[in-house]
Amino acid sequence: MKLVSIFGILAILVISLFPAACSKPSESKSDCIEGGKVGVVCFKSLNSPALSFSSGTINGTGSALAVGELATETSSGKNISVAFSLSDAGSLTLKTFSKPDLSGGVDIKLSRAGTKLELKFVKGATESSAKELVGIDASSEVKLIVDVHNDEDPAHILVWNGSGTFALETPLLNSEDDDVKPSGQGSDKYWGVTLANAKLTQAVLSEPKKED
Repeated sequence: MKLVSIFGILAILVISLFPAACSKPSESKSDCIEGGKVGVVCFKSLNSPALSFSSGTINGTGSALAVGELATETSSGKNISVAFSLSDAGSLTLKTFSKPDLSGGVDIKLSRAGTKLELKFVKGATESSAKELVGIDASSEVKLIVDVHNDEDPAHILVWNGSGTFALETPLLNSEDDDVKPSGQGSDKYWGVTLANAKLTQAVLSEPKKED
């Protein structure tokens, strides 16, 4: 009888533990029905039929919302590492600390002009001037490491080259020390991407590289 009781207790424990292990939204297959995963990040298309999701990439033109929050608090920071390719005149916009429809956030627009990669900050209809990210060949796959500190006003953005050896003290852009900077803060905790003739091949979230 004691042996039966032990097996019964074990069975209850297994049943109770497995639902909890599968409860995270980013691990649910149903969350990616209208999109797909890039690495471990699940993205959902936002009424963008010209986007395609296949083999761990997002390709084409349109917007995709990352399933799950970027951060637990709006007034906080996050690091986003991305890899992507752009057609000439194409662009990829990182939409950070946004609302679920990807509005109201700090948008970082990365555009290709020949072999040059240019960065602008976008807030609604307002765009900053453009800054060339020197040393990046936009005709090849681009890898960037991006800190977004939304606990500052305006948001503090740092961008590093994601290829080669990481050098904390030599970012491609530090908005605190640059004329090109966001016009404010993001209003919520979500994030995603908007592509224009672009292909996203990597998206990884982590804690900020630079401590404020």
